[in-house]
This record gives sequence, structure tokens and C-alpha cells, in this order.
Amino acid sequence: MGFLVDAPSSPKKLKPTLDTVLGRANENFQYESDSAIYGESDYWNPASASNDWRGDCEEHALLCREMLGEAGINGSFLLTCWTETEQYHCVLYVHGWVLDVRHSRVMSNTDLEKIGYKWHKAGLEDGRWFYVTLLAE
Repeated sequence: MGFLVDAPSSPKKLKPTLDTVLGRANENFQYESDSAIYGESDYWNPASASNDWRGDCEEHALLCREMLGEAGINGSFLLTCWTETEQYHCVLYVHGWVLDVRHSRVMSNTDLEKIGYKWHKAGLEDGRWFYVTLLAE
């Protein structure tokens, strides 16, 4: 299944492209816990045709990262956080915008902070993780 979308020609056009990627990811993705799929409480595996596009928040974030890469958009990283309901969660952050399985549209990190998201760690594509103290838009 191809997810390719045209890469934005300027930063001003980034959000519509991110909204398209999030919409396509949400259309294909089936949220299901790692314990139901893999028999483990936490298992990271990119959502793909091989697992019927199923997974939880981190599989969704990895799927969005893959789709953005196909669109020529780089510079994203995974963010772990606590949501407004104090649930531990994972999203994809790219240039001030957040792609989140819990939302139907891309939101800014500051909008999510306003509703109660608290950032914890940032994961780079090379596997390194860093604690997050503040995200700037």
C-alpha cells in the first residue's frame, strides 16, 4: 500500500501535508494493545501490512514517520508523554506539529500542552532518546 504524498515546497505548506499523512494513517490503522497482538505489555513494531496495520500509539507514530519519509519530509522524532488523563503515550513530532492517534487532525505541541500533555522523552531515528524539558514551536 503506497502512502506517498507530495512533499511541501515551503514550511507554510507543511501542516496540510501532515494532515493528509495523519488522515491516511488513521484510515488504515487499527488501534489494538500490544498485549492483544504480541502477548507483551509493550512491544514496538512499525504498523504494516504484515500485522494488518494494527498496533498502539507507538506503532501509529512509527507508521506516520514512515509515511512522512516517503513524502520526503525528514526531521521528525518520537515523543513520549503523559496525556491530560495521565496515560503514558507516544506521538510523532515534526517541525512544531504533532501527529497523534488520539486526534483526527495535526495539532501544535503548544495546543497539546494547553490541554494537559506533558512531554517526557524524545526518540531520534538513530535510536537515541533524550529527556524533554521544553518544546518550542
